[in-house]
Amino acid sequence: MSEQTDRFRQLAVGLATNWDIPMTEARRLKLISYTSDLADHLIYYAGDDEKLCDWDSRVGGDYVCDIVDNYLWDRRLILERRGETVGRLGNHVSCCIRAALDIAVSASAGVIGFTVGDFRRAFGGELPEWVSQWFEPGLTSDTPDTDGVWA
Repeated sequence: MSEQTDRFRQLAVGLATNWDIPMTEARRLKLISYTSDLADHLIYYAGDDEKLCDWDSRVGGDYVCDIVDNYLWDRRLILERRGETVGRLGNHVSCCIRAALDIAVSASAGVIGFTVGDFRRAFGGELPEWVSQWFEPGLTSDTPDTDGVWA
């Protein structure tokens, strides 16, 4: 696994595991499982010689957003396709994947709903430099856990 794909997977699963939103333990375990599986699916789909790309780019011939959409649809985590209605669990999985792509692969401002604390907990309390550098101003040890972030 490349450094990029390793970072992507670590952040996606870390957010799924530590996102501070209310949910039952069973739902949390499903979120972790689907997020982990989808991260692996995207890494596999990109191939060994290709890198993952951002949400709106092509990888292996298909757009990343469409790969995610198809994955969620096939597992009945999306209630409607092109009408943008998504089930809550499917939405949570998509957010974890999108935030990880946007931080570990290609910086953008695509996902809201996470806090600095969510990102810290994804890494056991300390933000790696490769995460904090994408924010303006950069996230520091003084940035409150409750501050919202664009990822």
